[in-house]
Amino acid sequence: MVPFLATKGITYASLDECYADRVNHRQDWYEQIKAYNTPDGARLAREIYKNNDIYVGMRQRSGTGSRAQEGLYDYSIWVDRSKHVAPESSTSCSVTRVMADYVLDNNGTLEQLKVKTLALYWDLISLEYAGALKGH
Repeated sequence: MVPFLATKGITYASLDECYADRVNHRQDWYEQIKAYNTPDGARLAREIYKNNDIYVGMRQRSGTGSRAQEGLYDYSIWVDRSKHVAPESSTSCSVTRVMADYVLDNNGTLEQLKVKTLALYWDLISLEYAGALKGH
């Protein structure tokens, strides 16, 4: 991403600085991720999951099914803050709420979020336990 942005005259002293400034270049990030994932829609996800358990901020719809089919993740979670933050433009994010397995409402207080997160955790643990009992 840094070399691409440099071609547009945008330079950074570090990768951390580039990442912190990503909110100002959403469409550029989206387009570069899309190009990186062409023709393999799961390429970036596969690389992220090699060293991480969680992929935060998936932006591209294309290949979402292939990521699930490959078993790269067990569940997708949409964190909804729509009452406080305007929806992202489809020009910089094609993933939508309806694509998620779970929606975590983050429109209340921090305490409410903690309770909802804990409830989601226990729901997921219950599903894993039920799957283990069935031999999955």
